[in-house]
Amino acid sequence: WGSPRDERLLQRLSARRDETLGSLKTRGWVARQGVWRRPATAPNAEFVPELVGKSALVRGALDKLQGVFSLPPAAISLPLAVDDSYIDKKKGPYGIAGCRGHHVVARGDLHFAVYRDEFLLVTDRDLGIAVPEQDREFAKMLALYLNSRVVQYFQFMLSPQEGVKTGRTSLSHLRTVPLPFFAISAAEQKAWVDLHDRLAASSQKLWEFAMHPTDGLGAPVSGPAHEHDLLLEELEDRVASALSLRPQDRWLIDDHFDAKRHLVDGLMRAEATGPPDEAALRAYADALRDTA
Repeated sequence: WGSPRDERLLQRLSARRDETLGSLKTRGWVARQGVWRRPATAPNAEFVPELVGKSALVRGALDKLQGVFSLPPAAISLPLAVDDSYIDKKKGPYGIAGCRGHHVVARGDLHFAVYRDEFLLVTDRDLGIAVPEQDREFAKMLALYLNSRVVQYFQFMLSPQEGVKTGRTSLSHLRTVPLPFFAISAAEQKAWVDLHDRLAASSQKLWEFAMHPTDGLGAPVSGPAHEHDLLLEELEDRVASALSLRPQDRWLIDDHFDAKRHLVDGLMRAEATGPPDEAALRAYADALRDTA
């Protein structure tokens, strides 16, 4: 999948002197893989009183979620009963530390990352990243950042368990990803937090539209997807600026998602091989003009 250009870009990103999830451990940040739940009667099942009455992430409701900043109601379980509050004793309760207080819930393949300020149990291979009270706004910035193409590209290229169709992020590799938002100005940090809040509100509109796609008379209504896509474009612009990415760096990343990943198993999907639309042609012409 990688080319010499990819290698040079990855080396530049890796060489940055930003904070990382690994370095933020001294600041009180906790990154954990989820706990493994077990039936109460299963061997090696251990009861955890803290889980009683808490909600858990429902993994089956998350399969098609990507680039979202709030969770649909179906993705949050009802409060756990006593019999639902058992975990695998061998794997231990360590993952619970990433589910408390202000934290980011991230799917194991980084298809989405969502900021939460209430306990939500993360299970199996999904991730929980908890931060101290004073860093709650940085947690929102982290949720933004983990949803960006740059981070997903970085992880795809470097994480040994990542793949095109299936796979998951290695927590050890995620701890090395540079976090540039600590070094940007206070005004820019505020803009990141504002963008996160707008994307969270936009995601909520997506869930409401999915439940009620028609008006009271049964006629289809205009959905919020276009607004959400524009906000995602702003996200990519802000991340690229914070990382000082050049236009050609962004072309390399976009090519990975928009072309290469549609050419697996001998497929020739239209996304990669079809004729360009007017917007794509204009973007290409602008690139030729700006790099001439």
